[in-house]
Amino acid sequence: MSMRISTTDLFDQQTFAIDNLMFTQTQLGNELSGGKKLVQPSDDPSQISQDLQVRSAIADTTTSATNTQQASDELTEVDSVMGELTSALQSARQLAVSAASDVMDPSNKLGVANQVEQILQQVVSLANSKYGGQYLFGGTDNTSTPPVQTTGTPISSVTFTGNNAQTGELYADGESISLSTTLQQAFNFNASDGSLNVFQVLTNLRNTLNDSGPIVVNGAGTSVTGNSIDQSAQPVNGAGQILDPTASLTSQANSFSTPLTFGPLGNLQFEIDYGTNGQFDFTIPPTDSIDGNPATSVVGAINAQSATTGVTATWDQRTQKLTLSSNAPYTITDTAGNFTSAMGLTQQAGVTDNLSRQLGDIDNVITAALVSRSTVGQSMDTLNTLTNRYNTSITNDTAVQSQIEDASIPSVISQFTETQTALQAAYSTTTHLESKTLMDYL
Repeated sequence: MSMRISTTDLFDQQTFAIDNLMFTQTQLGNELSGGKKLVQPSDDPSQISQDLQVRSAIADTTTSATNTQQASDELTEVDSVMGELTSALQSARQLAVSAASDVMDPSNKLGVANQVEQILQQVVSLANSKYGGQYLFGGTDNTSTPPVQTTGTPISSVTFTGNNAQTGELYADGESISLSTTLQQAFNFNASDGSLNVFQVLTNLRNTLNDSGPIVVNGAGTSVTGNSIDQSAQPVNGAGQILDPTASLTSQANSFSTPLTFGPLGNLQFEIDYGTNGQFDFTIPPTDSIDGNPATSVVGAINAQSATTGVTATWDQRTQKLTLSSNAPYTITDTAGNFTSAMGLTQQAGVTDNLSRQLGDIDNVITAALVSRSTVGQSMDTLNTLTNRYNTSITNDTAVQSQIEDASIPSVISQFTETQTALQAAYSTTTHLESKTLMDYL
């Protein structure tokens, strides 16, 4: 029996073995240079599906993390502005406290008024703050025009051209997070309770300080201090009641927070003392109203004598408050009935009293600003929690991705070395086979 040895088969086997080793060596070399063992689907079909799922999860979570971080950056700017606002209002309060003293010279109060005017200008600038090209407090009606406009120099009034809609929201993990606050919330603008906004409070404070110098009342030549206001401390209507400014006092007597009572003669009687020796007595019949016909109303009766007393009256239907104002100190005293207590008025009004009373208005707008800033802070905390959660998820998914895709360098080096040794042996064997002749097989 004879056997034939085919050199072609031997060379084919060696070539196939060398090709496999070279392919393996190239693949291992790529893993060493790139650090990845899974680059394309053919590298490991069994792992590619999980790898794609992890990659998709990382991309989605990265987008969410980016959105929350951008939202957090915007709220950080809002919080910064709110911080400056509360700081400015607290400075104004300190100035009011220092000026609410009869010891301070009127000329010094004028200097304080200038400081309050600067604070007012600063607050207007804060109200027109921008982020990303949009006004923070302009609402959704954002244009190129600042939403808060002023009139006069110094500022006499402020108008708002925006709206109170939220400028942005972020929906994350099933909850809606506001990315802004409104001018109403931050600056108490057009408050539902009728309380003064930040701009009005500062304007009133500045005006009170500016008007605190010597003036002349009724041509009598008496030097007094001015801008004295006596306002109802709170709405004068009772719970669940609204006072009709045109209805008679009798029909509304029990609708006041402090029930209105009339004197022995059936009338309200009070006097206003003004100047040095000035005094005027008022008699208001129960058939009169609060602010109806000027000839038969409380407001009308007081204003009819303004030229003599220097005191004017106004009734605010929305806030249900009565306000008496004058350019000089005055006192108001009940002589029959309970006019001052029913209307929520104090008996004495002067610059010092007026400044002290304005502290309540300042405290109110500071409280509103702090409440608004607290809401912003809660949103920031929520965003920070979400951002941390997203970043943790990205870190964990990236670790899973690394396990799937990354090469184990020590193991790859060992395999590369083994493959290189095997390839060298294959080359040596092939070379040896090529040197054989037919006689070597006989």
